[in-house]
Amino acid sequence: MGDSSASVTPPHQAVVNRLRERIGQYRRHHQTCLDKYERSLPLRQKQDRQDSFLLHQRAIESGRTNRINNLKAKQQETGSKASRQDQPPNGLEKSASSASAILQVNLHAFMI
Repeated sequence: MGDSSASVTPPHQAVVNRLRERIGQYRRHHQTCLDKYERSLPLRQKQDRQDSFLLHQRAIESGRTNRINNLKAKQQETGSKASRQDQPPNGLEKSASSASAILQVNLHAFMI
């Protein structure tokens, strides 16, 4: 029971040797692939960082654009509502209180 190769028959020994050779080939192949992977890793990580940075920049810019567009839409909406509400039907000038209300609405919309 001590030496396993002594108890193996010659045809079986040939099969075992072929399997050992095949396993050795798989190990060498795996090692070469691993080396290539490790050499390419820093470059891929750098590319991933650049892609992430660009995606982050686009998200920030998109957010800015959306906020600006929303602000413009709110200002136009409040401006059209204020002009309809503040114009008296007989064509008189706006009162001081309605002018200050318009300024407050526009200031509030600008601050948002």
